[in-house]
Amino acid sequence: MEDNETTFDQFYERIQKTIDALKTAKPEDFEGKDNMEVVIAEKYKFTGVGYVQDFGMSET
Repeated sequence: MEDNETTFDQFYERIQKTIDALKTAKPEDFEGKDNMEVVIAEKYKFTGVGYVQDFGMSET
């Protein structure tokens, strides 16, 4: 998704689109992705497991 929201309404719409997309994900979609590279804004790079452990589950 593009990162071009300029209002809270647009941001809430993006959140809902993200939730809707996640609802379609199946466990098998993630099988074998443990070591797949995850890149966020070309600034952060992780493996699948590293993303979940170090970024996705962080409390910051």
